[in-house]
Amino acid sequence: SFGVTPDIDLYLKTHDVLESFDFDVLISGHTHSLATKDDIKTNKKFTESVMENAKNALDSSDPAGICAQTTIKQWEGKLGNLETFMSDHCNAMIEYLKEKS
Repeated sequence: SFGVTPDIDLYLKTHDVLESFDFDVLISGHTHSLATKDDIKTNKKFTESVMENAKNALDSSDPAGICAQTTIKQWEGKLGNLETFMSDHCNAMIEYLKEKS
């Protein structure tokens, strides 16, 4: 989850750096498959979605739950295994946003 990422804004900028390199595949070490530039773009969009959904849910009674539900609906069919880590992603993002403000 994003919980091991101390600076999510820097994490997002890293995607831009990776995209600037000339390569066909990236061995990210995160999954058992090779990544392409399209995968990097998708991951960045996913992270931005989680961030936006977390921001929108911050003032609710269940920000992590709302963030998770919203993000799963947005990304269902585009990414797999969303339910497994989405609450962790949203909790970490909410904590990051709170610390940042």
